[in-house]
Order: sequence, then structure tokens, then C-alpha cells
Amino acid sequence: MMQEFEGRVSAQRDAYPGYPRVGTTYMSFSPDHGFQVTYYESESRSWLWYGGNDIALPAEWKLEKKDVDETGAHQLAGDQTLICWKYGANTYNSSTVTTGGKFQCTALVNALQVTVSSLDGDPFNLSSGAVPYVREKCDAPDEFVIQTDTTLYSNVGIEDCM
Repeated sequence: MMQEFEGRVSAQRDAYPGYPRVGTTYMSFSPDHGFQVTYYESESRSWLWYGGNDIALPAEWKLEKKDVDETGAHQLAGDQTLICWKYGANTYNSSTVTTGGKFQCTALVNALQVTVSSLDGDPFNLSSGAVPYVREKCDAPDEFVIQTDTTLYSNVGIEDCM
């Protein structure tokens, strides 16, 4: 099981070297959120095109190395780089039932594992704060070529959207 996971992670790192790379737009998929599109504008600013939203949500983002959790307990061995986003205080994440205004983090490898495609630059002009159209959760923009062979969910959930 661990070998399979490590193989998928390695394949994802090969597919998306340097993830997340500034100046790149990524599309991810999870059953809870559906397709999400994120443009990394700078080393600290990203923009999220979330299904159902009529604007692109600006976020502060950062990578953080962490070898112990908040209680001081050691985490799992290996790369414990976290990726963290902070959206506006007036935002709400219905999947985690949390509001914005503070950093929310996940293991970088977890974010990489749900990445299904990328495009160079800001092809949707998300950094303007606008979105080209209001997408539904299962609406993946046609510009992306979806690759799920090595992702965490493979086709689980995606087939419900396609």
C-alpha cells in the first residue's frame, strides 16, 4: 500500500515539477469540492475559481516545513511540507465548515495528489478577481487536459462529474 502511494506521489511530482509553481494555473479534483482552479500569481498570492462562485477568491498562501504538530507530537516520517491558504474573513468553506481569515493547511503531498491538470500562466485572468463564467462543481474548463491515473481519487468521483 505504501509503495503504491509513493509511486503515485512520484508520478505526480514528475507531472507537476515544483508544485506549486508561480505563474501556473492548476486544476484539482476532490469529491467534496469537485473541480477547483487555482492560479499562483506570486510567492504569496493565489486566486481560486471555485464552482458556484461569481468571482475569483484571492488568497495569501505559503509553504511551511513542519515536523511536529500543535501538541508537540512527531508527525509521520518523510516530507512534511504543508501548503497553507488564507482567504478573506468573509469566506466560508462548506466542506470543512470553517470561515476564512486564518491560514488553513494541508500536507503539500495531499494537495499534489488531487491535482489533475495544469496550464502555464493565467489563462482565465483570475488575477483580475473576475471569472470567465460561473462554473458548477463538476464543470471542468475545456482548456485543461484531465489526467487522473496517478491522482489520489483516480476516477473515483470524477466519473460522477463527467
